Amino acid sequence: MAQLRATVTGCDEALSPGLGTSSAEPGEVLGSNVGATETVEDHPPPAEPTRPFEIDPVELWAPRLDLYLRWKMWMPEWGPRPGQLGCGAPAWLLDEYGIRPSGLA
Repeated sequence: MAQLRATVTGCDEALSPGLGTSSAEPGEVLGSNVGATETVEDHPPPAEPTRPFEIDPVELWAPRLDLYLRWKMWMPEWGPRPGQLGCGAPAWLLDEYGIRPSGLA
């Protein structure tokens, strides 16, 4: 097995002289004796700052309210139905849809 590795290493060196099979160190210039150079960076470029994920209430609730008004369908995962106590849809959006809380005239 050691003899095979020596043979493979010799082939690599013959195909790309000066590069060898050793690992590169950060900032090391590779292939300088071949005419092509590459600098190895020791860290990735800084990422863009992240912002909290925001959900537009209209995009979330309008299709649900449309479904409710047209077909009286409401998924239990969405919480209480429009007009019921604890409904998660914003009050101003319920008002735009003409939905009033139960018990109010």
